Amino acid sequence: MIEDPLKRYTIDISDLTKINIEIEAYQRMIDWYESYIERKGEYEYVQERIAHLNNEMSEYLIAREFAKEGCRTYG
Repeated sequence: MIEDPLKRYTIDISDLTKINIEIEAYQRMIDWYESYIERKGEYEYVQERIAHLNNEMSEYLIAREFAKEGCRTYG
């Protein structure tokens, strides 16, 4: 069984601005969901969304570091 590579290895790191925009978008979505929890209270689906978005954003944060260091990826 061949596993798919982690997203950090498939993100195109040639455009740092685009990566930063993606990170900002994920952060805004996470902030919105967190404010929803503050307004409406705990909700399992929202917690799952926040966890998923944090995982996705983490991949972009790692890819950004790759871009800064001049690494090569599959993307």
